[in-house]
Amino acid sequence: MTCSLADIGEKEFNDRLFRHYLNGLPNEDLKGLTEISSIYSIGVEFHALFGKTSSERIQKAGLIFSSNAEYKLFRFGHSQFADLLLCSIIENQPTLDTDQFYKNKDHFKLKILFKYLHKFQKAGEFEFKYPKNLLDIYASFAQQKQKQSIISLLDDKFIQEATLAFLENEPVTPGIIKEFYKHLRFNSKNHFEIFAKNHLQVSDSFKQKIIESDDGFEILTYLLISCYKLGLSKQAARIANAFDSCWKDLVLKSKVNAITLSIRLLKNYYEPLSQKVLSALSPDEWAYKL
Repeated sequence: MTCSLADIGEKEFNDRLFRHYLNGLPNEDLKGLTEISSIYSIGVEFHALFGKTSSERIQKAGLIFSSNAEYKLFRFGHSQFADLLLCSIIENQPTLDTDQFYKNKDHFKLKILFKYLHKFQKAGEFEFKYPKNLLDIYASFAQQKQKQSIISLLDDKFIQEATLAFLENEPVTPGIIKEFYKHLRFNSKNHFEIFAKNHLQVSDSFKQKIIESDDGFEILTYLLISCYKLGLSKQAARIANAFDSCWKDLVLKSKVNAITLSIRLLKNYYEPLSQKVLSALSPDEWAYKL
């Protein structure tokens, strides 16, 4: 007699999944799988920060695949498969509280994520000082509308400092920077202010990226308008002052529709700045631009 998926309960399904994919794996491998399946189940690729032998065994079993060899990032075939594997491990490990896990899976996964991120704190033990896809974590939580998870992560001193270091040192595009601040704007004014003060106001690498980008004017004005909307006019003024000598070049690179919209919005929040942008080009240069 054949058995369809509809005839199998959740526990039986997880038991079968465990027997098919995980049976016979040592506890060290299962511990590593608990960490990485938890992380990938929220849609974030990961570094294998556990024993090399375990990592190679899990790869050989076809459970994880390299997604970026340069950055040593891995993935599962699908985030839902990672979640199912996680559930099967939890139900087949007597040391784990299954009921507590199912009561609040998000809390469990966040706790695992904290432990994973803090592994990078061990100087010299790992090649990198932070995940090479760190900003993807905030993007994933923002997409899933997990506001408190973003706040909890950035309340952690090490994770906050690692994020600032990532923004300063990694080849992050201005568009990705804009998205990161968009997540902060809609989820945590407090952290937007912290990062504006410690990154946007003082970062030479941020300034250079904006200057070199064809979308630099649009992205910069978005960040300034975000400051004004959050009541951070002092931060906006300091960021704008850092670009005093750059407005002409930024405007010349920008698209006309982006200039028009940005100037109109700036005028609503701080007219002197919109006038400064308008005066960056001569009447002849504006005529040629338009």
